[in-house]
Amino acid sequence: MITNTEHTEETSVFLSESFESIDSQFTELQELSTHGFARLLKAKRYGRWYVLKTLNDEASEVPAYREALRKELEVLMQMQHPSVVQATGFEHVEGVGPCIIMEYIDGETLQQALEGKQEQLSLQDRQRMAEELISAIGYIHSLGIVHRDLKPQNIMVTRNGHRVKLIDFGMADTDQHAVLKQPAGTLRYMAPEQAQQAVPDIRNDIYSLGLILHELHLDSVYDKVVERCLKPIDLRYRNIAELTTDIRRKRESRRLWKRNAVAAVVMLLMTAVAMTVWQRLTQAADSASQQATVIDSLQHRLAQQQAENQQARANLQQQMATNITAQNQSISQLTMVNEQLQNELNRTRQAKIAALEALHKEIRRSHIDSHIDTLSRWKYRWQDLSLRMTNISRFIYRYVDGLTTLTPPERDQIRMSMLDVWQQWNTNVMNRVHSIRRRVLSNNPDTLLSQPNKIPKEAL
Repeated sequence: MITNTEHTEETSVFLSESFESIDSQFTELQELSTHGFARLLKAKRYGRWYVLKTLNDEASEVPAYREALRKELEVLMQMQHPSVVQATGFEHVEGVGPCIIMEYIDGETLQQALEGKQEQLSLQDRQRMAEELISAIGYIHSLGIVHRDLKPQNIMVTRNGHRVKLIDFGMADTDQHAVLKQPAGTLRYMAPEQAQQAVPDIRNDIYSLGLILHELHLDSVYDKVVERCLKPIDLRYRNIAELTTDIRRKRESRRLWKRNAVAAVVMLLMTAVAMTVWQRLTQAADSASQQATVIDSLQHRLAQQQAENQQARANLQQQMATNITAQNQSISQLTMVNEQLQNELNRTRQAKIAALEALHKEIRRSHIDSHIDTLSRWKYRWQDLSLRMTNISRFIYRYVDGLTTLTPPERDQIRMSMLDVWQQWNTNVMNRVHSIRRRVLSNNPDTLLSQPNKIPKEAL
């Protein structure tokens, strides 16, 4: 039986009639952090949270810091990647000043995530985060950008899904920028060469990436990758693509090893099955011909499996031998380079000590102090003093030219050290000479001009 019923249409409604106002201006400003020359604030506009990056009061008056903020904006605006913080523009915010406007990331830093303040990260999460970080670094390198300050504090992990976001490009540099070219970074995660060179090199970031991967405590595939990332710059990965290829090759090698192990187990199981079948066939006298056929077939399959397994084992052993040989060669090269550098440092240090001792000995032999004293007592002219000082300068160049066992750069270094010491000595001597001459001239202006240039025996 069909009855007519009246249907009431149900509509969606808000449970509350109080709505938050949507403002075009930034409101609800909250201080997030202040470090270095920058300030980070959290602010809301159009009902959405943003991060404002600006300069502190002292830095805002320094042109170099203003240029650094502008440079960071130009770098950020080039990038569009899911694992890189997104900048939306540059505005003058009332009460704050010029600001870079960036997306707000709801989460914590990688350092906090690794410390487990909120929850422990699984190995699967850490491996995915490593892949996202490698992808982000490869992307910024493809744009010619070097971050130069990679560290767990500059990597955000989103609260929803544990996704990686690379932040803080304040130290970043590119080939297109010609300003603020100087060494930069955080000492703990900085590549050794980064403290001396101002020209950005993507291999600086690869060194820092190796330290971060080490702190993520990933599986054994990454052990050799981290080791190569931390080698001297000429032995590191040349780029992220080479690093990614090496990870893929190591994973494939491990999968091959597992397949071989499984194949060995299967072979053993098949052998056991074959033996069981053979025993049963031998018990059946009425099926002797069938037993022979089955046994021959099984033996042929076992032979094939054994041959394939032997070939796989041989390939694996050959690959391991190649890897061990390459590793030993790398260690030998590093040891040789380290010994050479140490020998050069020791040789230069000893030569410098000997050179400074020789210089002090030559200064004592010239009796310049005694000669200065005679300026006031015997009233000489000062040409003889100038000659002695010139002879010492010539001595420095003759001495360094005689160091034929050293390289030209090493001789230049020793010459500069001797000249620096002699320059200090020379300045003190000339100050004393001019003081004596002024005192004598004030007493008798014609005295220095009228006296012969005598040299007392005790001054020689």
